[in-house]
Amino acid sequence: MSPSASARATPLRAWTPPDLLSPAALPVAVSATLAAFEAYDTELLLTGFATDAAVNAWGVLFTGPEGIRFWSENWIRAERVRFTDRVCLRGSDHVAVHVQVHSARLNGPATLTFHLDDALIHTLDIAA
Repeated sequence: MSPSASARATPLRAWTPPDLLSPAALPVAVSATLAAFEAYDTELLLTGFATDAAVNAWGVLFTGPEGIRFWSENWIRAERVRFTDRVCLRGSDHVAVHVQVHSARLNGPATLTFHLDDALIHTLDIAA
């Protein structure tokens, strides 16, 4: 059998698109966190995170309420970070929000991946 005949004999798997979410369908902790980003409200931001949560922002790890507070005040609020052009996706164990980042130092695409545990954010990974 020729290679092209072999390739035709193998059925192709259908591509399944990701589960797109409307902003209204986001878990409460995720939508509250995004609202806190927009309001530069660290106290509101902290309400969405578990007490042992962590934020991994471009490879820098911030843990627990004090670490997340430091990250929020010094990375989000001080730099006046804004997120636009949101696309929200639900994975099997996470929610990913693809955004355009606008700030004093950074402008470009990023993905915020939220892992929840008991309706609170356990980890937030932010990467390009």
